[in-house]
Amino acid sequence: MIKNDLGHMGCPFYEQKLANGLNVIFIPRKSQLKSALIYVGQGGFSHDEEINSSKIPFGSAYFLEKMIMSEKTKDELKEMAVIGDSTLDYSSTCFTLDTLGDVFKALKVVLDKICSFDFNEMDVEEFKKVNASLFFNRSHNPFILTKMTCVENLFSESPIKLGFIPNEEQAKVIHASALKKFQTKYYSASHMTLIISGDFRPGEVIDQVSKLRVPSFTTTYNKKLEYQEDYSQVAHFNRTLHLPYPYDVMSLGIKLPKREKVYEDYGVLSFSMYELLLPLLFTSNNNFLNGLRGINGDLLEAKLLQGDEDAFILLTMKCSDKNRLGIFLTDYLSALEKRYSREDLSRVSNNYYCTALKYLAVPKTAVSNFAAAYSNNIPYTSMVDSISKMKYSTMKEFTSAISTLPKATSLLEHV
Repeated sequence: MIKNDLGHMGCPFYEQKLANGLNVIFIPRKSQLKSALIYVGQGGFSHDEEINSSKIPFGSAYFLEKMIMSEKTKDELKEMAVIGDSTLDYSSTCFTLDTLGDVFKALKVVLDKICSFDFNEMDVEEFKKVNASLFFNRSHNPFILTKMTCVENLFSESPIKLGFIPNEEQAKVIHASALKKFQTKYYSASHMTLIISGDFRPGEVIDQVSKLRVPSFTTTYNKKLEYQEDYSQVAHFNRTLHLPYPYDVMSLGIKLPKREKVYEDYGVLSFSMYELLLPLLFTSNNNFLNGLRGINGDLLEAKLLQGDEDAFILLTMKCSDKNRLGIFLTDYLSALEKRYSREDLSRVSNNYYCTALKYLAVPKTAVSNFAAAYSNNIPYTSMVDSISKMKYSTMKEFTSAISTLPKATSLLEHV
């Protein structure tokens, strides 16, 4: 394995590509806990209209994740004293395993399920029934609808506006046959990275991983989902919902440039700047938070979401007076580069670095953060090091440009 010590954070890691196409990352930690993460480089962002002549419904990635890390699988892992879980975002799917025992034995269980089709139509239909309230909420929950409406206002065609969890109607058309074709295309060793952390030697990790069965590449034929997105404007500036809820809510979205364009301008530094945006401008910015409180508002949620070439910032706020909130946001967003100081950037960067040291100390959080950074093809320790050295002038330039980007809102006026 090739040793890397990027950022000199006391967390060297090893990486090796196996002959079967599987990439392996090992993070040695002196800990009784052993953690492993199976990273699949395909998330809920829709890329295919059809695979092998079958339509691939929206939500297939989410359903497949739950079919593999099913309650049956979790129970099987519990019998081995292993905690199994899974997560999905726009870009990737991750299966996590944490244990004080044999993590490689647990990996074998999950990889064997990925290599085979360990579900059928009855399993899919049962999952729909058990999770009916989740899919119902995607269509009816006022808070969720307000956020989704804002994203729909931002994007005209991009699949990113759909999210990655289906609603009630979308879930109905998902069947095992389509999930199996989706699995065939994306769940092969060449699309996967195995991230392991624990008190092992590099040679021991490779020896154990080499014994595992991994899914081989199978040729598939797909019809790509085609769309055109205009990054210079939004689909709608604002829409208002009138639904039963305890209070008014406003969501504000900022449509970030095509990720390819940001990368051309800033290179790998762009990923580090994205990590800093929310705390620097909103979640840890006293000018913003105190300004909201001054008009009886409150920040309920702040997210920066990315999928394929698309990305956006989504702020959701409690709204006591929509007009005052609108005026405040318009003024605040007009000159974002003036809303923080050099000291603020230093404080946020230092906090990010200290938090990263805490995450890297524990196998479970070490593998999850490596996986999150891996979506952008950058080692986590390298990104943390870049953030700790972020130049004030560079961040000023970047946030100044964000002030000029297209924006949209949605308003929930409770009834």
